[in-house]
Amino acid sequence: AASASDDMLAGVDRQRVELIVHGVLNAAGEPDAQIRITTAAEAPARSQWYGVRFAGTSEGSTLSHAVIDHGVYGVVHESSGRLDLADLVIEQSGDCAVMVREGAGPFALTRATLAHSTTCGARTFGADVRVTSSVIWDNHTGLWSTLSGEGDELLFVNNTLQGGTLGVRVDKREEASTARVIN
Repeated sequence: AASASDDMLAGVDRQRVELIVHGVLNAAGEPDAQIRITTAAEAPARSQWYGVRFAGTSEGSTLSHAVIDHGVYGVVHESSGRLDLADLVIEQSGDCAVMVREGAGPFALTRATLAHSTTCGARTFGADVRVTSSVIWDNHTGLWSTLSGEGDELLFVNNTLQGGTLGVRVDKREEASTARVIN
């Protein structure tokens, strides 16, 4: 049976269930048999669970052909290891579909759909971030990136942005950081 709260009191949000990855997660669905990560509620709504969190000890994880919905976040990357996401649908998040925290390792998002999130499709702080061939629509902000350290790089290539208030927002705190938006 699914739990409605963090009974182990191990997560960031003790009121919500979350999937915390310590180590490596390599999960690959198929185009016609996607992995589904969602709430256990009979009437799904935003923020009913926390999301998938790749913690500080997670290294070299991959997730492909999956649907993640109704979390506060879809995916939170805060580990120093690389995280590669491909062929995902992340929607109906209460905050952002994807959050890459300060100090996280390289992050790649390819052929994803980030939709219907309250705050943003993707929010990144520093790191080496690459978003390619994705559709980001009906979020308040499509992509919001803060480049804060020397060598931080944002590469945003061949993506489609639709709906919402802001398309791409980039804040640079360090001149040695690079943001390239190519569409």
